[in-house]
Amino acid sequence: MSLSHRTKLLMPAVLLTAALGIPGCGRNASPVASQTPAPSEVSQSAADDIAAQIGITLARDFGSGRGTVASLVEARPGGALAATRTATDSSSGSLTYSVVVTFYDANGQEQETYDPETTVRLALERRVRGTHRTPELEARMGSRANLDIHGVGFHQDRLTSNGSSNDTLESRFQARDGHASQDYHLLSRGALVDVVQLKPTEQYPWPLSGRLTLDVEADRLDVSDAGRVEAHYESHLEVRFNGTAYPEIEFEEGWRYRVDLRTGEVERL
Repeated sequence: MSLSHRTKLLMPAVLLTAALGIPGCGRNASPVASQTPAPSEVSQSAADDIAAQIGITLARDFGSGRGTVASLVEARPGGALAATRTATDSSSGSLTYSVVVTFYDANGQEQETYDPETTVRLALERRVRGTHRTPELEARMGSRANLDIHGVGFHQDRLTSNGSSNDTLESRFQARDGHASQDYHLLSRGALVDVVQLKPTEQYPWPLSGRLTLDVEADRLDVSDAGRVEAHYESHLEVRFNGTAYPEIEFEEGWRYRVDLRTGEVERL
């Protein structure tokens, strides 16, 4: 079944935050509430919220839009990535992407520029930052990823990515009648493990195999006429890619979902 209408209102904006690094929003940042409660059991409802956020992040990083992993490593001579230690900044709507790339040959030697015949690997540092606003939601977002990507040579037929992706988000959902709000502070520490994508990526847009493991912490504060309710969630989950636009997400508690990489929408399994 698809997630509820309320979840679809809240999480798309929330999740745009959960993917790369907001200044001042790390582990030592102030929590949403004055004191963080003990971890609560990750219920189906809480898993719905977290999965919806992960879905939007996956669509951003592995879908078909700009800023995806595949689009960032389409290194072409003279292109934006055809120089080592060069930062490239670009904006897409209210999000800003910053990329630093270094190329290597088969012997692990650093190269001054990309060479389609001898370059086989690149190290990629990517940051995303920005805000997302709707009449009901305001979110600050940030993400930072460090990836090691093999297969960027002209004659190589697939990309293989490994690395880390750490995300932070702070968001507020406001009910239409103004009588309730929900604040989220979410931290996500992730690792890409042997994520393979065939080339050319325009013809094969979805990761063929591999997984993304995530350790997630989420603080939630609900405020309504009835009072304040705080909750803290911690969970480990895994995203498994399968060569289609529909990878699966599984929580350690057993909750399972399917995500559409084209839209970020998530449904229960």
